[in-house]
Amino acid sequence: MAELHWAAALLALAEHRHWDASVRLRQGGSHAVISAWGIADLTAAAVRTGKVAEVTGILTSLEGDNEMYDSPHLTMLLQRSRALLADGPAAEAAYQGAIDAGHGSGAPLELARTQLAYGVWLRRPAQELQIAPPRRGRLHQPGDRRPGLPVPPDRRQPPLPGLPEAGSHLRAQLRDALGR
Repeated sequence: MAELHWAAALLALAEHRHWDASVRLRQGGSHAVISAWGIADLTAAAVRTGKVAEVTGILTSLEGDNEMYDSPHLTMLLQRSRALLADGPAAEAAYQGAIDAGHGSGAPLELARTQLAYGVWLRRPAQELQIAPPRRGRLHQPGDRRPGLPVPPDRRQPPLPGLPEAGSHLRAQLRDALGR
């Protein structure tokens, strides 16, 4: 049953239903292995729902368990979780640690998900920098083309030879429907 809850949680995460994912992952928490494998997903849901405090204890406990097991797969998931909780250089170091551990984990799908999360994290600051301030330059001039506005008749391009003018079939259907 825990596997079904984890699968439902993955689907919920993919659909940006983070609260549902968190609930499903907690329902599957009775199975120790599935709970451990789902820690990065639980952390992602917790970050997006503002319930980080509920995950840190589970994360710390799993880190203690992993000291004994030394599993590269679990190390990758724990490092990814730490990266999701961190900012700046700490997050980058955690992502790098997760990717390094992932190369020896035998879990290519989780490694790919870790690399994707790292890529998203890397692009976030760039996106914030690319937000353009409001334009204070020149105002629109009468001849400027703006999306959604019709092209003035004197600036229209002639139709290609042999093709009807755009919308002519719709106008003909409308005339027929109105009986004109």
